Amino acid sequence: MDHPCEKCAHPVEDGIPFCSHCRAPQIRVALPEAEPQAAVPAEGSDPAATVPAPNAIQWSLALPVCALAGLLSGFLMALTGPALLWMLAAAFLSVAFYRQRRPAFSPSARVGARLGAATGVFSLATFFIAAVYNGLLRELLTQTVNFYASMKADPRFQALAARSIESLKQPGGLGAWVFSLGLVMFLFFVIGGALGGAILGRRGRK
Repeated sequence: MDHPCEKCAHPVEDGIPFCSHCRAPQIRVALPEAEPQAAVPAEGSDPAATVPAPNAIQWSLALPVCALAGLLSGFLMALTGPALLWMLAAAFLSVAFYRQRRPAFSPSARVGARLGAATGVFSLATFFIAAVYNGLLRELLTQTVNFYASMKADPRFQALAARSIESLKQPGGLGAWVFSLGLVMFLFFVIGGALGGAILGRRGRK
């Protein structure tokens, strides 16, 4: 069987070491195929940096849980008033539900506080939007002040409550109340999440 010469393309019979036309050698050396090399990480990069920490929050799983707890508590507060129970319970439940979605996850107070903060953002947005839309924000705040004022008979506290109610009737006073109340409520959500992380994390380590 013939093959073309590598130099002049003249037909050369297989096994003949030299071309009869140009005398070029016809010896072929087969080289082994190179094995594919494994990817080498770039200099200065940390291979472990791409692996998420076992207790890091996966927000793709956490945000739906926080949104659900926040929306529920926000609507309840818009109907009944900004109660401490709804804030602490919603933040605690967000940690519990997130742990159910990640059974191997062991929460801590710090991680729970972050989940509670995310829940608080959803809850406060829902509460204030619903209250403003229904025109009940000033009424809800007034009822809240009266409720806490009825729990304490101190004349100084009663006078402070009366001044607070008067300030709610002013646009500037209402804005200050919304900001202050939102800040306090957000803090309670963070506390509720931290408590949930600490309690559920301790149970998981037993």
